[in-house]
Amino acid sequence: MKNPTIKELLGKLSKGEISRDEFDLFLQEVKKGKGSSELDHAFLEFFDSVEKQVKNESSNQKPKE
Repeated sequence: MKNPTIKELLGKLSKGEISRDEFDLFLQEVKKGKGSSELDHAFLEFFDSVEKQVKNESSNQKPKE
């Protein structure tokens, strides 16, 4: 992946599809972009998707008796 965005790297990380080099780049981007709106937006989107997955999984589970 050539010049990936923080959003793309976070997406690959969340799926477990990130390479070691991409992970190193991700960490560099996080340090460099600390407080940037692009970084904030990428993390907000990531946590919104995690929240939706958790809600979907919990609504699909039957209550324990």
